[in-house]
Amino acid sequence: MKIKKLTTLILVGVALLYLRPVLAETTTTEQTKPVDESVNELLEIRDDTTLTEEEKLVKEFNGRKNILTEVITLSLDEIIKLKDKLKALGEFEDQSDEKLLQDKFNSSLDGYDAYYKDQTKKLETLTTIDEAKSLAQSIKDYRENTYNPEVQSAVDFILVFYNDDVLKTANSRLDKMSGDINKLEKLGYLKAGTFSAKLKEARETLADANDMNKRAKEAILATAPREPKAETTEGDGLETKTEEVTQPESTIPSNEGDAEVEVIPTPGELITGSLNKVKGTYEIFLQIGKDLRKALGLK
Repeated sequence: MKIKKLTTLILVGVALLYLRPVLAETTTTEQTKPVDESVNELLEIRDDTTLTEEEKLVKEFNGRKNILTEVITLSLDEIIKLKDKLKALGEFEDQSDEKLLQDKFNSSLDGYDAYYKDQTKKLETLTTIDEAKSLAQSIKDYRENTYNPEVQSAVDFILVFYNDDVLKTANSRLDKMSGDINKLEKLGYLKAGTFSAKLKEARETLADANDMNKRAKEAILATAPREPKAETTEGDGLETKTEEVTQPESTIPSNEGDAEVEVIPTPGELITGSLNKVKGTYEIFLQIGKDLRKALGLK
């Protein structure tokens, strides 16, 4: 077996730099640029001393309508992208938690799509600046209170499955790298145990990443919209069955003076932490690759 071939197999894995998904930021700076420009134009109108008050009012009204149009367009585009990402997850088993959540998010996004299209119709009927301000506030409140929380949940749902693939690839890279280094040691090209510490660090970091993503998935799937089980009543041959829910014991000490509130991370925070752990694993891979080339006398 040639050293070059084995080294190349290792370095191919090392060279694959980890890329953080951009899904969590469903809109980019480039996409929001028209909105930012319209806002700046509106501010310039207010400070433009060459315009009469009447001209300012006309331009301000049109400027506000332009901003609303761009915000609505951006939101509709965001919805399409999220629906595409949900579809890309594939088909889940009927009545599974995954399927129930996928359907729930698709239904929510359909509702948001209808809402923003309805706002487009309202936009066409505006005649005053106050009406434009009122519509803008209504859209802002809807986005903050209704749209954003559900979209964040949908993003977490999509990312946790994306991260499954990321982790699978990283675990495969680690197994491949460990196997190839072991072969080089057996052939006498490397001193036994040279990379043991780094491989152990990579394995432990990746184990943490797997655990965090697992916890995130469990938390997300626990929110699946399942119908409560129908209760039966005694009589007519039926028995009442009540399912007892055991609450987890509090980890907060009883002594309030010494109490430390346990902060439970959100699914999004767990996913981010997992992805950062994977990133750290690939950094270890890169260092192993550099050290390996040096140990083998390769440039």
